[in-house]
Amino acid sequence: MSINLRSKKLAVTVSYLMILFNTVSNLILTPVYLHSLGTDGYGFYQMIYAVASYILVLDFGIGTTMVRFISEYRAKGDKKGEENFAFYCGVFVAFIAVAVVLVGLVINANLERIYQTLSAEDFALAHKMFLLMLVVLVFTVVERFFEGIAMSYEYFSVAKLIGIAKLVVKFTLVLLFLSGGMGVLSLIYVDIISLGCSLALFFFYDFFVLRFRVRYHYWDSGIVKPIATFTLAILLQSVVGYINNTADKTILGIMLGKTATGIYSVAMTFITVFNMLPTAISNVFLPQATKMVVKGTGNREMTNLVIRPGRMQFIICGGILGGFLILGRDFIALWAGDNVMETWLTALIIMVPNMIPLIQNVCNNILDAKNKRMFRSLVMLGLSVFNIILTVILIQQIGLLGAPIATGIAYLIGYVFIMNIYYRKKIGLEVGRMFREIFSGIAPSLLVACLICLPLYWWKQVSWITFLIKAAVFCLVYAALLLWFGVNQQEKAELKRALQKFKPVRGRGA
Repeated sequence: MSINLRSKKLAVTVSYLMILFNTVSNLILTPVYLHSLGTDGYGFYQMIYAVASYILVLDFGIGTTMVRFISEYRAKGDKKGEENFAFYCGVFVAFIAVAVVLVGLVINANLERIYQTLSAEDFALAHKMFLLMLVVLVFTVVERFFEGIAMSYEYFSVAKLIGIAKLVVKFTLVLLFLSGGMGVLSLIYVDIISLGCSLALFFFYDFFVLRFRVRYHYWDSGIVKPIATFTLAILLQSVVGYINNTADKTILGIMLGKTATGIYSVAMTFITVFNMLPTAISNVFLPQATKMVVKGTGNREMTNLVIRPGRMQFIICGGILGGFLILGRDFIALWAGDNVMETWLTALIIMVPNMIPLIQNVCNNILDAKNKRMFRSLVMLGLSVFNIILTVILIQQIGLLGAPIATGIAYLIGYVFIMNIYYRKKIGLEVGRMFREIFSGIAPSLLVACLICLPLYWWKQVSWITFLIKAAVFCLVYAALLLWFGVNQQEKAELKRALQKFKPVRGRGA
């Protein structure tokens, strides 16, 4: 097994450890938030955070940009080019930080115009929160710069371990601060401290372990255009991402108030986990995709790059979606307690159309490697405007559920239809074969598992014991069907090799 492949597998393993810890901490902390702050208080925090996070679109995808271009310099063996490019990115980060602060101050001065449902007392606290969030945003931009260096050298596991350390610090401090009665401001103090720790660790690793240097060597006018095109595409992509992730909460806060925002934010906890799990696999493929593009790899091989991780992503996403469909209501009732049906439906409506782009998100790495992200960004930007308009209309007509329905329709049009036509026509990917091979065996296994376990949905008794029994039954049925006819021979062989590593080591005389 090559060092590069071992590095990817280790990175994916560490990524899932990070996701596991993040998921467990969210499941523990969300009820703590609701108990300590109330649904209104938690919704209030999410309303202010939603507006502040829009400013992060100004980061121009600095982390992804560094991974994309430093990987290209490394593929060419150009050390001076790496250092020179990092210098330009460093200067760019300084300008971004200034822009974040200036834009943030303007928004902070106009919070009363944005949220007219809040009281004068709420606004006094909101301004304090927003100013502290600007510190969080600046730290986040700088962290992405340092993380980009480690990721471009394919030290994915190190970057994820630092992420785990940040989560541990955040989890511990939230419990301490909220138990001390510090209130909603403590959530922002925790973010500042945890990001500060992450920055220190990345700085040490990049400059003292990797011995990476940021140096100005020469003016490279030829790189300006491709970098500008790439970063503009990432900017538009970020706009789309933040609109899709926070526009609903912002609009709900404006039109329906804190309680609706709180309900939607709880649903987003599940959607965040759903989105993170497949991304842990795809994140490690950008350097490889870049090297394949530099070497002129054909379309069939590029399609194969999507299929193998895509099958693993579909196994994971399909299992989560099927389990949430059957068991989600029970879990929400036990975990959060209130507004069970609205929370469950909100999450489910967004999960279903979002599964397709998640199982093929290695395609995004190929777009980045080919520097062709702009079309996707423009399509998503147009659909985000459509999403906002439709969200406002549907909230007026049907209330809270109008927000996820509008988002789901936008995902379906953009991610499922338009982008796959583009992948086939312009990028050359064999989209039909890609989906056939990704779905082969796994889709029937998922469908049959859901049908067999459907009676669990109607089992009305709700307790942690019955929930765990139901979850165990679904997992066993799904796993058995996957092993029977879902996974292929290569995947079975890899699973067998992985299981053999856990066998006890025998002595020589055994």
